[in-house]
Amino acid sequence: MYRSASELWTACSGQRTGLLTRVERYAALTIPKVCYPDNFDSDNTDESHDYQSIGAQAVNHLSNKLMLAMFAPSRPFAKLQAGAKAKKQAQDMKMTETQLEGILANGERMAIKELDSRGQRPKLFAVMRHLIVAGNALLVLEARGMRVIGLKKYVVKRNIWGEVMHIGIREEVKFDELDKDIVKLYRKLFADDTKVEFYKWIKREPNG
Repeated sequence: MYRSASELWTACSGQRTGLLTRVERYAALTIPKVCYPDNFDSDNTDESHDYQSIGAQAVNHLSNKLMLAMFAPSRPFAKLQAGAKAKKQAQDMKMTETQLEGILANGERMAIKELDSRGQRPKLFAVMRHLIVAGNALLVLEARGMRVIGLKKYVVKRNIWGEVMHIGIREEVKFDELDKDIVKLYRKLFADDTKVEFYKWIKREPNG
């Protein structure tokens, strides 16, 4: 069993070298920022292209189609249905089935407003592009908002039923961007603008 997040990363990342090579090629022909090669300099804006924009146009067109199909502004993106317990509570409150359906429909509309008020559509669009080009992406939902992590920055280990057992995330961040407790603990070792490798390990416990 893994003893640390970095050990999990090392064990899993070595098994996908061929996949990353193919995805880098796909990205170079479409949207390079989806999966830059390891030696890419982020300060240099010179990116490889296929000498035409058909690949990028195709990916953006498909991404727009997916966004309209899944998160259209004119209709709810999720359907709320009352379970047996909720129906029983509604009956105890002398609520008709029509009234209950009206409350659920209002919840669906509120979900659309919440999505738009948080400005998450651009990030969902980025997820679509990752799925089309790389076939994979990690969507992180945190209290501060939504984050999209590309294939090179995370690894996943599943069981034979396809259930996620481990997720490892490796990101390069500035030291002062880490949690306050970590910054306080290692203050003497790093300056605020020092770039460090930060690992996260999400593990499924035996109880699920």
